[in-house]
Amino acid sequence: YQKTFDILSVCGILLTVLVLAFSDKIIILLFGADFIRSAISFRILIFSALFVYLAIGSGSLLIVTDRQIVSMWFYILAAPLNIVLNLILIPRFGFMGAAISNVVAMFLVIFLTLHYVSVKVKISLETTKIRKAIVIGLVTLGVLFYLKDLKLFISMPLGILLYSFLVIFLKAIDTDDIILLVKRKI
Repeated sequence: YQKTFDILSVCGILLTVLVLAFSDKIIILLFGADFIRSAISFRILIFSALFVYLAIGSGSLLIVTDRQIVSMWFYILAAPLNIVLNLILIPRFGFMGAAISNVVAMFLVIFLTLHYVSVKVKISLETTKIRKAIVIGLVTLGVLFYLKDLKLFISMPLGILLYSFLVIFLKAIDTDDIILLVKRKI
């Protein structure tokens, strides 16, 4: 469970950093300049994806311990929150309000899931590696914003290499975790 959480956290943070740094360029590349305003909601929604990455391991643990109904109830609780926030935020902020509503609802799901796993399943997570990954992500994001004028196909691989190097160098994931990833071809 811990290894899965660590690996998914590192991957989710990398994806989040890349979208935060390159959302404008990605939107233009995929959809054209007419859709550039959607880059803002893309930046907001990437945090929902990060929460999904963090929830995967905990959700799987609930399934393995035959508590999948609990996970379902967390999503059922988040749905009305999402609806209420949509009713409040969309009239004021438009599509960005919808994105914010989604992120808040997903945060509630991951918070409830991690809390339940800790209290009821009695498995606590060690957070040292995720804290390292967050710091590494912030450093990488800073470097990528500094390099923002470079072409996407140059700056994105540089960002991935920098993040990967720092993750390994600062041991945000262990060599065993990397070997596990390579063997499973994830």
